Amino acid sequence: MTRGAEGGTRRPAANVKRLILAGGGHSHIEVLRRFANAPPVATELILVTPSPLLLYTGMWPGWIGGIYATEECTIDSERLALRAGAAFVPASLIGIDPATGTVQLDDGTQLEYDCLSLDVGATPPIHRVAGATEHAVPVKPIKAFGDWWSSLLRNRARPIRLGIVGGGVGGIELAMAMHHRLAAADESYGTVLVVTSSSDILPHQNARARRWISETLAESGIEVHTNSVVEAVEAQSLRLVSGGKLEFDHLVLATGVAPPTWLKHSGLALDERGFIVVNSSLQSVSHAKVFATGDVASMQSHRLPKAGVYAVRQGPVLAENLRRALAGEALRAYRPQRSALALIGTGERSAVAVRGALALKGNCVWRWKEWIDRRFVARYR
Repeated sequence: MTRGAEGGTRRPAANVKRLILAGGGHSHIEVLRRFANAPPVATELILVTPSPLLLYTGMWPGWIGGIYATEECTIDSERLALRAGAAFVPASLIGIDPATGTVQLDDGTQLEYDCLSLDVGATPPIHRVAGATEHAVPVKPIKAFGDWWSSLLRNRARPIRLGIVGGGVGGIELAMAMHHRLAAADESYGTVLVVTSSSDILPHQNARARRWISETLAESGIEVHTNSVVEAVEAQSLRLVSGGKLEFDHLVLATGVAPPTWLKHSGLALDERGFIVVNSSLQSVSHAKVFATGDVASMQSHRLPKAGVYAVRQGPVLAENLRRALAGEALRAYRPQRSALALIGTGERSAVAVRGALALKGNCVWRWKEWIDRRFVARYR
């Protein structure tokens, strides 16, 4: 890739098309792996992502809990890009102009594209909660959260009260992992509390799984506050709509996700929540040269949960469709599974598996989960 005079780039040769992969998420690492094995013809490939490393979300709670070292659960996106013959640009996307076929990066660079794929993820809606920006830590971006957690472990000098807002799979698994890590170092470390606006934890999982996880939380001494709608976050306290208050020393926001703010100025068709609307081919319904997967995308024909398992499954279809789009061929459809398997670690090399009305628990489930996770990471090494 050749940089131009004003932070942009010169176009490739007339017979070469430029494909930009924006974001180093789970779909794009599969695209890179497949393109490394069979590069698309006459294509200049560029990966734009702020970090050269992807921390695999399936092993993330294990890292938080001290079970995995960083190198065990990270994938080197930059190395994958080089294997695929792609230029690696360490930056973040901050804008798109589909009319001119350009993207703007936070380092001042402007890049033109013939085809653009977005796998940039999403983050908790921290700006929608009064005071959260000043007094809470969002669980994403993962790297920033990981840096905060490492600092907390190094500098913790007294019993702490650690709050987590969010009673879904992400928040509950995080609470158990944090408790496990802190208790391993000091049984009297303090308290972890979970705050959720729902009437129960894990509202989208079956009753058996909810009961098992609730028992585990109670045995661990983790407080659960249901029907607790947060009105505002103050310094070391949550103010609830009910008028009550919950005290904390550190607060983590692990609620549902919101799209990047720059999307609302992109000109792309968005759903009512601000996510990119894509068709069954993972292609923007308003701009045929733009594709999107993972949390940033909203399928026109399916309402999918924001879960990494869908981004992983979208990867092979995305790779094929990008190849076909560059060649001017018909695209294939991605058909999501009806229900996804959730493997929820409980912090002590034990886990609960949930799919539809089925649920299993125990150390054998953890070993199964670990086998799946390690196999996934090894695929990209």
